Amino acid sequence: MGIVERIQAILAGLFEPEVEENPVVESAYQVLTGTLGVPTDGGYCLKAARIIIEDAFGLPERALYNRLIIPTLKNAEMVPHGEPKYYWASGAETAMRLAGLTVAKPVPGDLLFSGVVSKPYGHVGILLPGELVIENTWASRGWRKTGMGRIRLTPLSEFDPVTTIVSWRRLRDALVK
Repeated sequence: MGIVERIQAILAGLFEPEVEENPVVESAYQVLTGTLGVPTDGGYCLKAARIIIEDAFGLPERALYNRLIIPTLKNAEMVPHGEPKYYWASGAETAMRLAGLTVAKPVPGDLLFSGVVSKPYGHVGILLPGELVIENTWASRGWRKTGMGRIRLTPLSEFDPVTTIVSWRRLRDALVK
C-alpha cells in the first residue's frame, strides 16, 4: 500500500490504533482533520507535539514544559547546549531520557526524537498506525495536506534517524497526577 492509500485509509478510519484506546493517536488525527490546531510554520516540532500530548491527556497549555521538561532539567542541573533551551526538542529529549520514559520499540502514539539531523535543536514526531509519523518539519518528505503548512505525514522509513523513543503511556503516567 502506497503512502497516499495509507493516508486515505487512516483518515477514513480503516486502521484501528490499538485494542486499547490511544488518546495521542486520536489527538493527532484531529490535527490531520483540522479540528485541533498546531503551528503550521516550520521549526515548531516540539510545540506541535506538545499541543497533541496536552490535548490527548486533557492537560492545560504548557503542562509538558511545566510539569516535566523544565523541572527534570533543573533538578539534574542540566541546561542543554549551555543555556536554557527547554523549548527545543533536544531539551525535551534529554528530560524524557532522564525521567525514564524511553522504550526500545515504538508503538503508535509514542514520541520519536532525532538528535542527529537538526543539531543543536533536535526534532520530534509522533508515530501513528501504518508506520507513519506526524511531524512539523522543513523537510520535503512525506505528504502534506493543503492548508497544513509544514505539518507532514511521513513514512517512518523516511523520518530522521531515531535517537530516543518515548512511551506515550509512560509520558501520560508522568504528566497526569
